[in-house]
Amino acid sequence: MADIVIGEVSWERMVNAVEKVRDRLLRAVAAIEKASLTYAVCGGHAVAEWMTRADQGGVRNTPDVNILLRR
Repeated sequence: MADIVIGEVSWERMVNAVEKVRDRLLRAVAAIEKASLTYAVCGGHAVAEWMTRADQGGVRNTPDVNILLRR
């Protein structure tokens, strides 16, 4: 995919940034599941997942990964 630049915006950089956070979430969840821990994804990713059911246009990106672990 070629880097599309409109004004000062690089769409490829934006997509890559979102993919990096998604990959971080997937790696974290894979490690937690491998350890057989009870967890829940919370924060922005949980809201985004819910929003995909209500209004996909309302989904927003989040730069962090929030995971709730049982003690």
